[in-house]
Amino acid sequence: MHALVQLDSHRMRTVNNYWQSTIPSGRGAGEPSLDIFGALDNLDPQISEEQVMLNRLALLTCHEMGHVLGLEHNFVASTFERGSVMDYFAPRVKIRADGSADLSDAYMQGVGSYDRFAIEWGYSQGRPGTKADQDHARLDAIVKNAIAKGIVWGNYNDPRWNSYDDGPDPVTWLKQILPVRDALLAHYGTRMLRPGEPNSMLASRLPLVYLFHRYALGAAINVVGSAEIPPSLAGDGHRPVSIWPIDSQKEALQLSLQALAPSRLTVPGELWRTLAPFENRDSDAERFTSSAGYLFSPQDGARAVAEIVVGGLLEPKRVERLAVISEQDPQALSPGNVISALVAAAFSNTTKTSAERDLAGVVQTEVAERLMVLAANSDATPEVRAWALAGVREVENAVKGAARSPALEQIDHEIKLFLQNPQQNTPKIRPSGAPAGPPV
Repeated sequence: MHALVQLDSHRMRTVNNYWQSTIPSGRGAGEPSLDIFGALDNLDPQISEEQVMLNRLALLTCHEMGHVLGLEHNFVASTFERGSVMDYFAPRVKIRADGSADLSDAYMQGVGSYDRFAIEWGYSQGRPGTKADQDHARLDAIVKNAIAKGIVWGNYNDPRWNSYDDGPDPVTWLKQILPVRDALLAHYGTRMLRPGEPNSMLASRLPLVYLFHRYALGAAINVVGSAEIPPSLAGDGHRPVSIWPIDSQKEALQLSLQALAPSRLTVPGELWRTLAPFENRDSDAERFTSSAGYLFSPQDGARAVAEIVVGGLLEPKRVERLAVISEQDPQALSPGNVISALVAAAFSNTTKTSAERDLAGVVQTEVAERLMVLAANSDATPEVRAWALAGVREVENAVKGAARSPALEQIDHEIKLFLQNPQQNTPKIRPSGAPAGPPV
């Protein structure tokens, strides 16, 4: 075998940015060290930044060598204790009792149970002196033993097949990530900058903190209207299709909707005033492309979370699956259940400040416009469009019963035009300007 493995700098840059956005710089009155790691090595008693970066490089190297040996990605492996280096892992960040971040176990080290199983199965075939039927039986036993231990590969459509996740299942992982994200955002500020570092880096690294839960939200939304699809063979005892547990689907929906609460979308004014624009140079692809130009728009942040949650829940095929699954199980979420929950979460009157009302307006607009877009989507099935149109009517009623605001006035105007001529007056969804996530 011959292979060339290229390790680029982007992963290491991202690891550095994660460290800088979660661990205070520890800057003092003295001159900054010429060693960029020098001021940081003693801040985390369990690990240094240099070691975190080396651990990430080791994981990346091991992953690429897995490809050299013939292994494909296994994005289910995160659900069984970091079961494979062939998964993509987000950094595992824990929050200590004092609120500080702990990156001592940020990246998996060594190979996983799936890797050992796959190599044993793939590289022990055709032993000299072994009959074909004996070899086949031995290889089957290796597979059955792995499956019995929960060591599996996955169908690409299985809701457990997610990159940059890290938990026993997507819903449990989201529950773990939400408080971590909130704690990181609460501690984020100028103390994360090293002496002499451009203030603009704070805005460049903000997405890593503000959107720290982006992959967890996406993974949890994947279980809504979903079914497990294990690779299966006739006679192996596996169910080819198993509806994802209904209670877990409902919990995923509620957790995702909680992420849309204006209090969770807010960027504190003290932090906002430190988010300087980048210097006179090429634009920075790692930061928000702000609708406010050189100033960060908190509305863009809210839009970024809303497009993950609302866009994910209203994906046409997901809505169709909700209809199909609810026919199989009357206790399952229906398209109407999900759409009504979205409308209720967006238009509930629980905001306390004008800033929160503005962010609530962003979410309300996202829900209303995406429902109109779905109702007019000619590629969606007639039943999906019908559910979406019913959702538009729900929004219309919610707007009538709510205290007026500029956002609600705009939504009311858009709905009236849309109902007159859907194809001509379908809203255009404004992108949030959030930077691309991968590679993490």
